[in-house]
Amino acid sequence: MKTCLPCLGLLLALLYASPVSAANQPAVEEIVKLHNAGLGDETVVAFIKSKNYLFDLTADDAIQLRDRGLTSQVLSAMLASGKTPGLPVVVPASVPAPAPQYVPQSAPQYVPPPPAPQY
Repeated sequence: MKTCLPCLGLLLALLYASPVSAANQPAVEEIVKLHNAGLGDETVVAFIKSKNYLFDLTADDAIQLRDRGLTSQVLSAMLASGKTPGLPVVVPASVPAPAPQYVPQSAPQYVPPPPAPQY
């Protein structure tokens, strides 16, 4: 039994050291990074919603992320993210000035001067 305890400890260490197997691993690590930096749940959830990544977490991924300190609110936002199509946000590098609009005007009308007074 004593020989099994070190093996169990090694197995647990490998389990917690293994990365999350989500399809979007870099995005998952961004969320963990924000959490570890001390950002609140509201901020992390807002970040998740703004990116609309598809995390595709497995049950084991969710459990591991919970064990790493992520709250249910953050995990729920991750699971919901990427499921609904968001509007693509396209930000042009620079916004060109609108082209001037040509507005046709009528030609000036000739108005003859009034007759000169007679003295």
